[in-house]
Amino acid sequence: MKEKAKAKEILQKIIPFLGIILMIIIFQVGGEGKLLTKGNINSILNQTVYIAIMAFGAIFVYSHGGMDLSYGGVIGFSVLVAILVANTGVPAGVVFITNILAALVWFVLNGVVSVYLQVSPFITSLCIMYMCRGILNTVCASQKYSIPVELFEFDNQKFKLGMLLGVFIICYILFEKTAIGKDNKAIGGNPAAAKQAGVNVNI
Repeated sequence: MKEKAKAKEILQKIIPFLGIILMIIIFQVGGEGKLLTKGNINSILNQTVYIAIMAFGAIFVYSHGGMDLSYGGVIGFSVLVAILVANTGVPAGVVFITNILAALVWFVLNGVVSVYLQVSPFITSLCIMYMCRGILNTVCASQKYSIPVELFEFDNQKFKLGMLLGVFIICYILFEKTAIGKDNKAIGGNPAAAKQAGVNVNI
C-alpha cells in the first residue's frame, strides 16, 4: 500500500511536466519545427522569466491559502522607483535593492492589513493593485521614463537565466527545507491544526 501511495504521489508530481512536454511536442510538430528555434526560445524566455520569478514567490502566499491580486501593480511601481533611482547615477546594486524594497513595502502592508486588521486578502490586494496603478498612471502621464543605457548590459540571456535559477534555488530551499515552507503548507492544510501544533498562523 505504501509503495502504491508513493508511486501515486510521484505520478501526481510529474503529470504537469508530462503535460508541458506533450504541448511542446504538439506545437513543435504543428509549427513545422519553428517552436524550438533559437530566436523563438529567446523570445519565450524574455516573456516568461519575470512571470516565473513572480510565481516562485507567489507559491508561499497560495500555499497557506492566501490570495494576492496586486503583483502586477506592485511590480510596475517597483520598476518605476528603480528607474527613478537609476537615473540619479547610483550603482546597479543599489538599483536592484531599491527595486526589491519598493515592492516589499507594499507586500508587507498587504500582509499587515490582512492579518492584523482582519481585512480580506482579496480586498486588500485589490486596493493595493489600484493604488499602484493610479500612481503609475499619474506619474507616467506627463513624462516618459527609461532606464540608463548602462543597465542594458544586464538585459541578456545569461543574466536572466542566472537570476531565474538563483531565485528558484532560494525559493526551493525555503519552501521544502525550512520551517518557513513547512509552516506555510501546514497553515494551508489546516489552520486550526497548525495553530495547535505551535505554528504562528498570523505570520
